[in-house]
Amino acid sequence: MKRVDYIFENEQVNFDTLEAYGFVQSNSRFVYTTKIVNEQFIMKVEIDMEGHVQTKLVDVDTDEPYLLHEANIEGGAFIATVRCEYEAVLIAIKDACFEQGIFHSQQAQEILHYVREMYHAELEFLWEKFSDNAILRRADSNKWFGTMMCISKQKLGLADTKKVEVIGLRAKPEELEHLIDYKRYHIGYHMNKKHWYTIILDDSVPIEEIKRRIDTSYELAL
Repeated sequence: MKRVDYIFENEQVNFDTLEAYGFVQSNSRFVYTTKIVNEQFIMKVEIDMEGHVQTKLVDVDTDEPYLLHEANIEGGAFIATVRCEYEAVLIAIKDACFEQGIFHSQQAQEILHYVREMYHAELEFLWEKFSDNAILRRADSNKWFGTMMCISKQKLGLADTKKVEVIGLRAKPEELEHLIDYKRYHIGYHMNKKHWYTIILDDSVPIEEIKRRIDTSYELAL
C-alpha cells in the first residue's frame, strides 16, 4: 500500500474545507501545490469528487517525477527527509480536511456534500454499537429527514449477503404504495415502513433524483 493510501485509509473528505486550506478546483478535481525539502521538490496533491487522493513529486532541477520516497527501500538520510516532509504535508491535509469516514461510494459523497450545502446538515452517529449507522436531522424541528447505513442486502429482502451503502428517506404513505419495487426503491429499514423507504447507493437511482427526494423528505420532517 502506498503511503498516501495508508494515511487516508477510512478517511472521508470534507469538500467544504478544501478551498480554505489552499486547494484550487480544476474541473472535477481539487489541487493543492506546495514545495518541500528546501524547495527542491514541487508536491502536488489531487482529490477527485469521490474523495480519492493522488500525489506527485517533481524534482525542480530536472523537472522529472521523483519516486524514491515510495520505494520499498531504506535509503539514506536524504530519502528519509523527503519521506518525512511528504508525509507531514499529507497528515496536515488529513487533519484539516478529512474526518473518519464510513461511506465511500460516489453517491454517498455527493449526498453528504449536497446536504451540507443545502441544509447545513452533518451525519450524526448515535449508536456506539452500530458505528456504520447514522442519521440526518433538521436543525429547526430536530426530526430526522434521512438515515445512512451500511447493511446486508438480505436486510432489504434481497437474496444477497453483500454489504451496501443505503440512504433512508421519508415519503407520504400514499406515495410509498406505488414507489416500492424492490429493485430501485426498497422498504424502509429500521424505520416506520409506512413513512420511510430505502435506496441502495449503487447508481440504480440517479443522483439528481435522490437529491429531489432528499428535498421532499426534508419538507416532511417538519
